[in-house]
Amino acid sequence: MIERASTIAIGDDPNQFKTKRTKDTYRHQFSHLYYSRLNLLRPDVQEAAQVKWKEAEYSEHVSEIKRGKMCWTVGTIFMDMPLKPDVIEEACRDSELPPLEKRVKIYSPDDKVIMEDESGRIRLVGKLLQSAMLVTGVICAALGTETAKGEFEVADFCYAGLTPQNLVDESGSSTGETEQKDEWIAAVSGLLLGIPTPADSLIQMLVEYLTGEGSSEAESQFAASNIARLFVLGDSMVTIIEEIEVDEKKLKYGQETTTYSDVPLNTLTSCLQEVARSLPVHVLPGGIDLAGGTLPQQAWPKGMFGPMISDIPAFSTETNPTYLTVETTREDRPVVSRRLLLNSGQPLNDMASYFPTPPITRLGLLEATLRWRHVAPTAPDTLYCFPYTHEDPFIMDSTPDLYIVGGQPKFGTKLVKEKIEGNGEARCRLVLVPSFSATGTIVLVNLRTLEVRTITFKVSESLVGPPPDPNISTTDETATHSGTDGGI
Repeated sequence: MIERASTIAIGDDPNQFKTKRTKDTYRHQFSHLYYSRLNLLRPDVQEAAQVKWKEAEYSEHVSEIKRGKMCWTVGTIFMDMPLKPDVIEEACRDSELPPLEKRVKIYSPDDKVIMEDESGRIRLVGKLLQSAMLVTGVICAALGTETAKGEFEVADFCYAGLTPQNLVDESGSSTGETEQKDEWIAAVSGLLLGIPTPADSLIQMLVEYLTGEGSSEAESQFAASNIARLFVLGDSMVTIIEEIEVDEKKLKYGQETTTYSDVPLNTLTSCLQEVARSLPVHVLPGGIDLAGGTLPQQAWPKGMFGPMISDIPAFSTETNPTYLTVETTREDRPVVSRRLLLNSGQPLNDMASYFPTPPITRLGLLEATLRWRHVAPTAPDTLYCFPYTHEDPFIMDSTPDLYIVGGQPKFGTKLVKEKIEGNGEARCRLVLVPSFSATGTIVLVNLRTLEVRTITFKVSESLVGPPPDPNISTTDETATHSGTDGGI
């Protein structure tokens, strides 16, 4: 057992992403969620717009816009997209026909941008829309004039922006000396356990590295003892369906002849049990995991992993998304406290389908969610979510210090800073965690400086996918330290 950096993790109480499902829960219309979102974010958007457009006239409702006069209004964006999946069309299809193929991208030249509120809706037009990053569900202000056709030609957009933070000056990047004292957290996603793949050997190397049992190249590049916590961000298990051999004559009406294999769960449990004995582990469900496809996904019951691991205090299951506050506990150094926002990637993956990528980037979209103050704006339109009536838990009440998203095709990171008039500055480190089964990469973040590093495990070029970034060197045969991104 290696001696590790120590931290504590504190979850929000109550957890805004924990749902209370009842028999009548799903009878509500999703329109309530849009109205709640608009009413909750409208004051913040209005405040930001008044600062930005001091001289412009404000129209309280879309229906009150005066033709030919420059003004601004606040509303909800709706993307009218012909290629958008149609739930009604799918439900009405003949059961004998194959299901509609899910499109990776749903944008087209025929897309229309509409702004709506309680009073009505109006179509937005203008050259600005060609470069604007908008998805359904975004609450924003639009400045412009109504044309003779009854459309609103937009000159500018304004969003709520980042919320203020109580920033602590922890500037400076890690050196050889400070690395031995700083606390780091690790994030991994897309283990895809359950079926034999070439990535299985990489996962074993990862477990040995995290537990300090291996002597890999990764350990020589970065000491595992500096890693205080591990976050597993979804897509951990594949679903294996097995046929049950039964006598058809004894088969009861409605009885299923298939069952789910427990191999993926047992394999995941075995890996997590080894790691959890060495450092705290937080597990979030993901899009392909058996946890329901509706956001927010609820935390897995610890009991499903068996008593050998569920009784380990360092093992925790979390909702997806989730907020956690991680604090250092070293007595000889000042306490560092970081608020983390974590999810397994479904909101970002869904938003990416609205745009050509490139030129739009996933980091750019994730940064936009900070300015929109919303984790999953496309829910419930193109992303399944719980039908809330009087609240919207996906609204960001505060800007997190760390915003970590799993389930991504490649690694990425960016430090976002924004000055807030009269309220100082807000800052957030964005981190995209790639699929480990495809890239062999885990991401490390320094809690003090917010510096980011990656470790890539490799067996051979023929067995693993490409590195998460073409600019990152991966020349070692066993494991490579894949570079850094500077701290604050």
